[in-house]
Amino acid sequence: MNFEHREWMLNAACRHMDTNTFFPTRHDTATAAKKICETCPVKDDCLEYALEWTDLVGIWGGTSGRERRHIRSLELKLARGQAKLCTRCNQIVLIRDLKKDRRRPDGCESRCKTCHNEAQREAYRKTSYDNR
Repeated sequence: MNFEHREWMLNAACRHMDTNTFFPTRHDTATAAKKICETCPVKDDCLEYALEWTDLVGIWGGTSGRERRHIRSLELKLARGQAKLCTRCNQIVLIRDLKKDRRRPDGCESRCKTCHNEAQREAYRKTSYDNR
């Protein structure tokens, strides 16, 4: 693999840290590295870079290699029409896991299960509050 340095890497939170933190062994946890990534100003650039380079190992953009493979798989399914974006949180969701909003006349708003359930709770709270 030919590692390419990018300008954004100069602003990475991990720049002067121990690299072993970002390349945990099977028995180590990636929690410490992911915590550093949470506050990193270039996290999105880093993740995009890692998704470009399929053979990168370690924690990049707050994700492990397994998580990045999952993201690539969902992106491929999105391109093939086997997945859609949740209209609420913009996460890629498999079509079989989408929930349709039956209250909308066109029934077209598709949401992931989490957003669908949250919308139902909000509607219930609103209905309960209005009935007081």
